[in-house]
Amino acid sequence: MGVKMDKLSVGVLGCTGIVGETFLRLLENHPWFKVDGAYASKNSAGIGVNAGLQKDAHMVVKESSTENVIGGRHDIIFSAVSDMNAGPIELKLSEAGQKVFTNASANRLNPDVPIVVPEINYGHLDLIKGKSGYIVANGNCSTIGLALGIGPIFSLNPVHLSLTTLQSISGAGYPGVPAIDIVGNVIPFIKGEEKKLELETKKIFGTAKNGVISESPLNINATTTRVPVRNGHLISVEVEFRDEMEENLILTKFKEYRNGFLKGKFPSLPSESVVLMTENDRPQPLLDLVPNGYQEGMQVKVGRVRVSGKYVSMVILVDNLVRGAAGASILNAEIIARQEGIIP
Repeated sequence: MGVKMDKLSVGVLGCTGIVGETFLRLLENHPWFKVDGAYASKNSAGIGVNAGLQKDAHMVVKESSTENVIGGRHDIIFSAVSDMNAGPIELKLSEAGQKVFTNASANRLNPDVPIVVPEINYGHLDLIKGKSGYIVANGNCSTIGLALGIGPIFSLNPVHLSLTTLQSISGAGYPGVPAIDIVGNVIPFIKGEEKKLELETKKIFGTAKNGVISESPLNINATTTRVPVRNGHLISVEVEFRDEMEENLILTKFKEYRNGFLKGKFPSLPSESVVLMTENDRPQPLLDLVPNGYQEGMQVKVGRVRVSGKYVSMVILVDNLVRGAAGASILNAEIIARQEGIIP
């Protein structure tokens, strides 16, 4: 029999929001991590939450002050704090020696903060080597889907991406978009999202050297829209290459792709990070996202792959709450825990 491992202590910031609640749900039965600190705004302090679905996992929310979080003596901090508040508290915690894994965008573009989609750029974690405290970010919910969706063919050196997102209402948080604005409607603009997609994707596919990330020269034009779908972001992408592409080569790249550059087994890593769908009408959020499915939620579905000369078109589906948010941060923390020898 193996030796039973003590779980690492975890604190969740912003635990009462929709992403914070997803953190609590996904961490409920995690083999490495245990939530024993739940933090939110001053207005939410003192209320009770469940650390997942188990009735005996009840916790009292504490105010997410730097003092309270440091006093919790956690091994890992997951941040689902709103962007307005995330920047200062995450920086203060990292400066105090805390390991912060954030879903917020506030610090993503800081030069010493890697945006990590580990199947693509786990090497960017070198930026935090030797630091007692740091921030590791995952990308925007659509950025992660886009990065993984084009990951299998990125070695063919694309030069331009043109894309439109169809983002679900859960991506706006709770209460999110008023029903009167979204039912039977499409909103053709989401404030700040287009820049996030463009800048974060270029950073993810950039090159890390001597502690600095040089962004990819890839040119990106993004349009972001909100649609009346409860969960799941669709992304319609046209990828331009310098040379004409062979359809068989493109399809083979997708079929043979498993987990990119990432090796090893981790609790949140599916056997296939990118799943190619061959039906003409897939992927669809209602059919291809599994409610409460963790491993399935960590997969990105790619379909409608079409090749025309030097252009490759596709449709990408990402679970914006799991792979696009909480699950991405948890996977990043698992990789760091293994790299730092905390987990055997």
